Amino acid sequence: ARGYLHGFEVVGAIPSSGIFRPIASEPMQDDFFGPAAEQEVQQAIRAPPPKHAEAIYRLTSEEIAKGFTDALCTAEEVDARFGKGQWRPIYRFLLHQGEKERLIDDGKRGGQNAWTGMQETIFTIGLDLVPALAIRLAQRMVELYGSLPPWFHLQMGTDDLPDAFRGCPILPDQQRAAVVAGWDPAEHGWRFGVMKGCPFGLGSVVVTFNRYPTLIIAAARRLMGLACAAYFDDNLVVDFEHSASAAQTMLQEIFTLAGTPPKASKSFPVSNHRAFLGAMVDLAEAQPEGTGDICIAPKDASRQQVAQDIDAAL
Repeated sequence: ARGYLHGFEVVGAIPSSGIFRPIASEPMQDDFFGPAAEQEVQQAIRAPPPKHAEAIYRLTSEEIAKGFTDALCTAEEVDARFGKGQWRPIYRFLLHQGEKERLIDDGKRGGQNAWTGMQETIFTIGLDLVPALAIRLAQRMVELYGSLPPWFHLQMGTDDLPDAFRGCPILPDQQRAAVVAGWDPAEHGWRFGVMKGCPFGLGSVVVTFNRYPTLIIAAARRLMGLACAAYFDDNLVVDFEHSASAAQTMLQEIFTLAGTPPKASKSFPVSNHRAFLGAMVDLAEAQPEGTGDICIAPKDASRQQVAQDIDAAL
């Protein structure tokens, strides 16, 4: 809660939340700011435009319009705000995921990841959670009724949180470590914008963001009795056919009440055949009249991509 009120650390010694798996913190570099930072800025100014420069600039401008980043300015203007050698640029590159363009903030190239000490690492769910939930629900039904009731027909629904990492504010004192660098096609030079929301590409932000869905999912399980989970910003709920739609609505509502309504365009209603984490999950046979099997298979698009990659390699 403190982080959402005042901002999160993105570099340096990142405080532990106490909810994830503890790890031994590795030594950090001690020359992040100062002459090394000033040299990094000068190297950025002299660097050629990156690949996909116009698309990166366009997407960065969209984030500025959303309020996630301050307006782009010159290095001299950032110097006037933080002081020479007292800020670091974050470089960006573009990742194509099908038809989607995703901005990646390079925490390795800018040195941010090397100047970060983590005390914990996240744990995540996998596709095996769906059959695990199905088995537990079936066991509970047998405990209550002696056998699976005729209405034991499972369905699942998925939702996605918009602008997930950007929704985590940066501690004002640490914004100087997260100054995005972008090539301005009109000015033919590098411009810089101070980020307000956490970058997508820093190791610390992975842990920072995942504290939030972990909290909301825990509340949904304990307060509403939902069989639900989250993989980063992808939410999942599994329930019986006659109540699955209500269960998905309840999960959507608790995220909305917390200030992060799921994105309507990426909400997929409950069904016994649904995509999740890049695969298709089929629950149609997980019923008293069925075989009891749960089928998890690659999506058609994944099959086609693999075939194309093989053809290209040959």
